[in-house]
Amino acid sequence: MSTASFTTTVLVDQSPAQAFDAINNVRGWWSEEIEGSTDIMNAEFKYHYEDVHRCQMKIVEFIPGEKVVWFVMDNYFKFTEDKSEWTGTKIIFEISEKHNKTHIRFTHEGLVPAYECYTICRDAWSDYINNSLRKLITTGKGKPNGKGNPQTENEKIIATNQVMVKMTVDRWHSLINIFDAILDSITDEQLQKEIAPGKNRGIYLLGHLIAVHDNILPLLNFGEKLFPGLNEPFLNSPDKSVNEIHSAKELRASWTKMNNILNQNFEKQQPEEWFQKHTAVSAEDFIKEPHRNKLNILITRTTHLSWHCGQFELLK
Repeated sequence: MSTASFTTTVLVDQSPAQAFDAINNVRGWWSEEIEGSTDIMNAEFKYHYEDVHRCQMKIVEFIPGEKVVWFVMDNYFKFTEDKSEWTGTKIIFEISEKHNKTHIRFTHEGLVPAYECYTICRDAWSDYINNSLRKLITTGKGKPNGKGNPQTENEKIIATNQVMVKMTVDRWHSLINIFDAILDSITDEQLQKEIAPGKNRGIYLLGHLIAVHDNILPLLNFGEKLFPGLNEPFLNSPDKSVNEIHSAKELRASWTKMNNILNQNFEKQQPEEWFQKHTAVSAEDFIKEPHRNKLNILITRTTHLSWHCGQFELLK
């Protein structure tokens, strides 16, 4: 793997002085949410995009018409294991004249392919420098992040993914609450009833739901099952085929414990982690079928829960 830092170049008709001024107008090409001065030696400024990325820069070189260097004092990424990638790196703008044109060389010194963020950062910098900064120099109007708005395609994907995850998790919590309310309104005697003549009993469906939710733990790599003994009577066997099953009291307690554990694990998940593969798919197959991710497990289990919520209403 290459160890070279990311670099890209821009060639424009405008003067080095105009390019220098545009570079230092960071709000005009990177983000409107920059805090602090960006055009004075030793100045410090901050960048952030929602809760996904924030960093603090210090201008350590400032040579009019020739060079600007930012030192990354601090950095945080929500989507990388090492949250501080970028910290201690330098962002360098070098300006020169070539054949009556102005040449801007951008280098993020220290941003190397070994970084987890490399692909996203490379693509983002490429867009900001070759598109937004170039337009600011040549037309006077760049394409910076608006306040609270993503600009690059990767930022848009991150924002979209966050919304998708929130919608799915919120729907899960909503259905759990709905089911809890239904379950609380049903007596142990009512749980022994069939939802319809010749169909499953309520107590069987409750055990079935717990077993299905229990299987989520290993599937999402949250740990081992809490109630592996429920598989045989409630997943592998039809209702009334097993002589002795757990009591309604035991199942009610297991239901509560099961979903408390799941909710604790859901809260720890970062949005990007939901798009990683689940444990029932190989790395090779996941490359071909990236939809077989953790979020897909939650979506299908939420749909499954919704179906059984409707059935439990019939027991009232």
